[in-house]
Amino acid sequence: MKSIWILILSIAFFCLLRGQSPEEEMADPDQIRALIERFELIQIRENRPVSDLTVFEAYTEAKALEEEIVQLFREIRAADLSLIQGLTLHESLEATLTPLSQRQQVDATILNSTARSAEDVKRYQEELGVVLRETDAIVENARNLLNQFRSPPPSSPGSPPEENPVFSSDQAFDMSQLMEMMEQMEQLGQQISEGMQDAEIDLEAALVEIKRADEKVDSIRVELQIKIRRLTQSMETEEVKELERTGELEVAESREEHLKDLSQKIESAEHVVSGVVEDLRAMRDVSEGRVEAAETIVRELSEALAAVEEADAAVPEPQRESVGPHTAEAVERVLAARQSMESVASDLAALEMMQQGGMGMGMGMGMGSGMGSGSGSGMGSGSGSGTGRGSAIAQQQALGNLARSSSGRWVNLTEQMRGRNLNAPASEVPPSDRPELWSGIGDLRNAPSSRKIPSAARQGTDWFFVDGWYVLSRYDNPGRANIQKVYPPESILDLNARYLSEDGKPMRWEYENFAPPVMIPHPPEEWKIYYFYTELFAEEEMEVWLAIGSDDRSDLWINDLPVWHSSNEHKPWRPDEGFRKVVLRQGRNKILARLENGQLGLGLSVFVKVEPQR
Repeated sequence: MKSIWILILSIAFFCLLRGQSPEEEMADPDQIRALIERFELIQIRENRPVSDLTVFEAYTEAKALEEEIVQLFREIRAADLSLIQGLTLHESLEATLTPLSQRQQVDATILNSTARSAEDVKRYQEELGVVLRETDAIVENARNLLNQFRSPPPSSPGSPPEENPVFSSDQAFDMSQLMEMMEQMEQLGQQISEGMQDAEIDLEAALVEIKRADEKVDSIRVELQIKIRRLTQSMETEEVKELERTGELEVAESREEHLKDLSQKIESAEHVVSGVVEDLRAMRDVSEGRVEAAETIVRELSEALAAVEEADAAVPEPQRESVGPHTAEAVERVLAARQSMESVASDLAALEMMQQGGMGMGMGMGMGSGMGSGSGSGMGSGSGSGTGRGSAIAQQQALGNLARSSSGRWVNLTEQMRGRNLNAPASEVPPSDRPELWSGIGDLRNAPSSRKIPSAARQGTDWFFVDGWYVLSRYDNPGRANIQKVYPPESILDLNARYLSEDGKPMRWEYENFAPPVMIPHPPEEWKIYYFYTELFAEEEMEVWLAIGSDDRSDLWINDLPVWHSSNEHKPWRPDEGFRKVVLRQGRNKILARLENGQLGLGLSVFVKVEPQR
């Protein structure tokens, strides 16, 4: 902005001096003083880094910037008018009118708040849409004003017009990306709202079944207690002293004792489930930490499920027909609620990241040139960067470097995945700290397959093969022309999306179950790029080793963090190409892989080994 200020002064005085003949060495100082009498040039405000601005503040800055550009335009025009008509600059400025467009107001509260429902996402989308439309208009207005002072260079007949270097053509790309991301945000918001509603419905239904089971148990216990009293009274009326209890009385008392224990378990389950329902309802009013709140509820639901399953298992065989259906239904309902909340937690995390990315893109649209402090952009799954996410960017950069095969064959990423030691250099894990390998390819062919790691695995496991993946087949890559191109799955992962390859082939995600030791997508094609997606479920947070191999080039991300980038060379598949020690968080862990095939064969393998946790 200060360079524009200097340019304005230069142009203004050049306009005053350019009417002099070559013989005149300088203008008359008295004439200049008369021309600029009572004239005050616009005072330029200090720059504000874009990274310090919210979307609302950035929009306010853009409007203020437009006002400054309009005022600068008036001052330059006034200098021209002074030269032509012999007026003072003050008089010329008063005679120079440049109307300033009235920009639409937006709600700062909506733009600065965290979305908590589908309706909030919709309002955020509407307000951000206003910001983008008005920002486009501001950019267009500024471009038109500034272009009037740019002298076009001479060009030969038929030559194409020069592109405007001030405004990047990437803005249109950012806009389409942002609009697509906003649609994804609205869809996620709807999924979150529906998921929470489904979870609450299932939990309320589970409570109904638990209460019915409790009523059945209480009814049976009352009958048994009456029977026990009757048997006891009959024995007393017959005045039988020290008479051993009959078998019938012993059976009745034993059954009543079991039902008492069952009643306590049912009451405990009801208490736990009721607590989860209260936490779930309270979560609707939480504006911050919604991802953490959802993950807490998922853990509580696991405890509730264990309590309900314990009650169901405690139902005695004689009461299995009357009580069992209610406890079994309660188990199914709590399990469904947990699955719904796992999806909600995942969607909330994605929505939070997309909102941060949208903020970065929104502030980057059309403002980098005028404000002179740069801008950011980001899209969803951690492949980009947005404002206000310095630590996340540093983590992505650190892991991106360590993930490269050139950083070492054996690399421990656990500290960096936890956001620590981000400046640590790459180093090979010493042989004494490496896991034991398989003895040969035969071991891998017979390796177990799994995508779930139970808590018991903390004691250690053999290498196992990750078998079930969604596969997106395939993007065109003739002569490796698109080896550096970032495709949609690396930005926003949508298993229901439909894509179109560069060669016109429609694509969608399709589930495939592969047998060890290697995944080969069908049909295998040369010069293509494939994507794979799956989820590993860990009952507890744990550190595991990955063994990754590919033919040809591959990349792997865990929970949106890069953990593996192979070399770019054409190479055969080998299962021990690279090893990375990573952190799996408790619950679902998202795994995304990219595989590039050059000529001939292709393949990708991911083996996992859990070492005894210290």
